[in-house]
Amino acid sequence: MSELFCDRLLDAIDDSHAPICVGIDPVLESLPDAVREKFQSRDESEAAIDAIFDFTTKILKIVASTSRS
Repeated sequence: MSELFCDRLLDAIDDSHAPICVGIDPVLESLPDAVREKFQSRDESEAAIDAIFDFTTKILKIVASTSRS
């Protein structure tokens, strides 16, 4: 068995045929500028909600499409 965590994790995923869990804990200030700027013309709280929703939805779509491969 490998000593590297990533190797053990990949082996466990292969053995169980289960995808990895993706944790998303978005912080508005940490989002890419392009995502935050896309919603900056809106009310501040609505812009924050929309930017976080947009970002997390895109991440989930990317992960979902790669887990089917």
